Amino acid sequence: MKKLVIAAIGFALAVGSACGDGEPATTGPTGTTTPTLVAPMVPEGWERHITANFQIDLPETWEAQDLTVLPFEVLLEAVSLDFRWAALIEQFQPESFPFFAIDAESEEKITNLSIMLRDDPIPTTISALIGGTEDLFRGTGIQVPATDSGLTIGGLEAGSMRASAPTGFFRSELVNYFVQLSPTVVYSLVFATGADEFPALEPVFEQIAESFRVLDSP
Repeated sequence: MKKLVIAAIGFALAVGSACGDGEPATTGPTGTTTPTLVAPMVPEGWERHITANFQIDLPETWEAQDLTVLPFEVLLEAVSLDFRWAALIEQFQPESFPFFAIDAESEEKITNLSIMLRDDPIPTTISALIGGTEDLFRGTGIQVPATDSGLTIGGLEAGSMRASAPTGFFRSELVNYFVQLSPTVVYSLVFATGADEFPALEPVFEQIAESFRVLDSP
């Protein structure tokens, strides 16, 4: 159950990020950015995962999962103790998440990564996405202890937002990396784990995010 709760909250954060971009951007990227296709060497003990549109490196203990076999009702049941998540989980669509993986060796397999594609006709910026998501989470009990809108991943503008989410009987820690391909297309990489596990895993999440490379425009 703990695994499902943290996975569900990761999905909720990604969905919230996609719809919480606040006001349309008035400044920022004006066209598609040319990504840096050259990826770093795959570290020893890691494996490169390649999809139709992007690639990402993960430790060998991480396993890609098929979200289409995860019943929607299971996610709702996982967060049933906290109604604040229900509205976001109800917007969950497996096809919006082209990639999901779990660390099979983490306790109860709770550590996971979900990647979501935001393709919206309204232009936005990294700062607007982060600020809008923070606004969306006000009153939900989610704390946002740190944000950074000045990152670069694979030659693309990027940013990050760390969130701490209560779930009744334990707290989960999440990091959302935004990677902007164009004014209207943004990838959201959401890492989720338990509060006790987070300090040791935070640099691993960062290293995984830095390996992300867009291979083709979606």
